[in-house]
Order: sequence, then C-alpha cells, then structure tokens
Amino acid sequence: MIGPKKTPTDQEYKTWIKKTVKRFQEDETECWPAMSSTKQQNMITFWEYHRPKMYADLKSQGLLKETAYVLECKMMEEWDALRAAGMNSTDAKLQAEQDWMIMDPEDWDEPEEQEYPESPAEY
Repeated sequence: MIGPKKTPTDQEYKTWIKKTVKRFQEDETECWPAMSSTKQQNMITFWEYHRPKMYADLKSQGLLKETAYVLECKMMEEWDALRAAGMNSTDAKLQAEQDWMIMDPEDWDEPEEQEYPESPAEY
C-alpha cells in the first residue's frame, strides 16, 4: 500500500544530504561537478528570490551549497540513466532537470478550477 510521503525532519534531511554529498564526492567512477558550480549558484540565487522560506531554512541549517550540489549530481545521475535506457540526450537532460532542479516559486498558486453554470440562466 502506498501512503502519503512522510516529510523528513530537519535532522533526517541533513543526514541524507550529508550522506549523499559524501557518496558523490567519493565516487571515482563518475566525474561529478565541483561544489559551487555556476549551475548550483544559479539554483541558490533562484531560491533566495523565489523560494525565500526554503532558502532561509537551508541557510539556517548550513545546507544551501550541499543541497544545490546534491540536486545537480542527482540530475546528472538521472540524465545518465535515461540515456542508458535509450532516451536521446536532449530529452533525457530536460527530463532530469525537470525532476531534480525545476521548482515553482513558493507563492505559486495553481489556478483553481472554476465551476461554470450549466445554463445561461444561472449566470
């Protein structure tokens, strides 16, 4: 049975990030990006302006750079896996970026579905 995803506590998240950073940094079979790449700096800048709550939370935990690093590495890992599965490189990169790096601004509200009257008389 699949239930709702459990939101990790700050400590669980911090542990996962630190463990994942270590895994990527110790992996000698792949060429992972350096910590603080341009892409990671762009993510952090985006979070600062468009996801200020997330930015403040990550900053207070000292996890801004680590989170950006992990997201870029996870994107690259998925990109490789999608290409290995036969997807062309461009589509694979776009899908991986969508899955790991693209975030809506925090104040983004999905448009509510509007109910329309059944007949013009109900207007």
